[in-house]
Amino acid sequence: MNPISQSDLIFHLEKAIENGEFEAYYQPIIHTISGSLCGFEALVRWKHAGYGFLMPTQFIAALEESRQIFHLDLHLIECVAKRLRTEREAGRPVVPVSINLSRVDFQSTDMLRIINDIVARYGIPRGLLNIEITESAFSDDEQLMAKTIADFRSAGYQVWMDDFGSGYSSLNTLKDYEFDELKIDMKFMSTMSIRSKRILSSVISMAKNIGMVTLVEGVETEEQVRFLRSIGCDRMQGFYFSGPLPYDEIIRLLEDRRIPFETAEDRQYYHEVNRVNLLSPSPFNVKEKDKESHGGGIPLAIIEERNGSFQFLYQNEEFVDDLKSLGASNATDAIQKLVHFGILNHKAVEDFLYGAIKEGDKHIEFNVNGDICSARAKLISKSTDRNAILVSITNITRAMDISHEQVMDQRLRNIYSLYLRVTILRPRKNELVTVFAEDGYPIPIDVTLDLGRRLSCFCEKDVSPRDREAYKAFVDPGTIEERIRRSRRGFINVKLHTRDYDGSNEFSNKMYIATATGNHEILLLVRYANL
Repeated sequence: MNPISQSDLIFHLEKAIENGEFEAYYQPIIHTISGSLCGFEALVRWKHAGYGFLMPTQFIAALEESRQIFHLDLHLIECVAKRLRTEREAGRPVVPVSINLSRVDFQSTDMLRIINDIVARYGIPRGLLNIEITESAFSDDEQLMAKTIADFRSAGYQVWMDDFGSGYSSLNTLKDYEFDELKIDMKFMSTMSIRSKRILSSVISMAKNIGMVTLVEGVETEEQVRFLRSIGCDRMQGFYFSGPLPYDEIIRLLEDRRIPFETAEDRQYYHEVNRVNLLSPSPFNVKEKDKESHGGGIPLAIIEERNGSFQFLYQNEEFVDDLKSLGASNATDAIQKLVHFGILNHKAVEDFLYGAIKEGDKHIEFNVNGDICSARAKLISKSTDRNAILVSITNITRAMDISHEQVMDQRLRNIYSLYLRVTILRPRKNELVTVFAEDGYPIPIDVTLDLGRRLSCFCEKDVSPRDREAYKAFVDPGTIEERIRRSRRGFINVKLHTRDYDGSNEFSNKMYIATATGNHEILLLVRYANL
């Protein structure tokens, strides 16, 4: 075969489009948490009449340099739109398709107007077409790109940032422009070293904190898949699942591997699930997307309830570890322990998991073999036939089996993720030390204070008059140790109407839990009471 002439390719581009020499290839995008197909990326291959089969690396650069690339990109969009219409008219399932556009496209023509015309001509929803823009596109005309992104998003298209990390200004690009999805190349961490894993984990967490969906492309190994699942990456793409193929071939491959298409309802359901930042120290606060994150380590699982049965969509190592501390010998046993709660009665199961589905959020304390445990369940997504519940279980006794000064110890963070305030009481020394407070309560952290004085002050200022006697009886320094010792559960608790420190100065119901930690110290935990 003769050497490829770049000028020849450019000269014959429009004729090649007319002759049907270009073919759309589709690479699947897989939803990490479900394993289902959530999209395709459309790529192009040139079956040249003279040079034979050409890969994009052999012609894209020449077309961009000659500013002719927009002809090919618009042709590819038309091919995709035609395919989507054909599949929809035949009653077959479809998923969104993403197409990578060059900065030259936006400089050469009104891409948004033409794409709108194509989409309207073929009668497909704009939500079925996603626009990928590489980071390098922002180096030439920042104002043009800012307007382009805003216009496409306003028109109903998702805009993705492709090849994150490939340039020098990735963070500036994320700061200055709003994208719907961040696409990271696995080459970013090809060595799978501890350092590269930490970097990728940080990128995933950062993207979640600013409300972006995360996709890692170039996934090739089972090890990479397991790691991406563990850090909560939303979507994956790569040769582990399939390389780019013609549409009919990729459909046959997906059918052979029994990879199902997501429905529109599935996409919305899993989108809500993906909003949870599994690496955040506050994973239950899914609405606080801009809240600062310093890493995870919280024992977490996502459980799906469907037609009365439960299955794990996700569980991290910390979650399994804490379940094992309660007597679960392996992962299967852990599922039985949690879902069927052999450690609790049937009513407790319904109150906890089904209570979360009905009420949105549920929180309980319980005793297992002398260990005091806390569990929280929060409904994070629902559809017509299923519910997704974020669950955390923390063995408080195990977490507190260390010096309380180690406030940044990972096991203590587990407790902090579940409670508004954590305080150590030392009745025999008349001392009180607050080690954590997230509710804005004005008390110094890690400062030893007079126990009697602080309790009395709190009672008068922050406890509703109707509950002051109950509060005094609950925290009575002279009897609290004995009352905990006599409790079969290993802890005592009371619901009290106390002041909020969120700026409203209102009162709300909170649960106060006290348990002994050894050395005559009492752990006092405060959380909002379940309604």
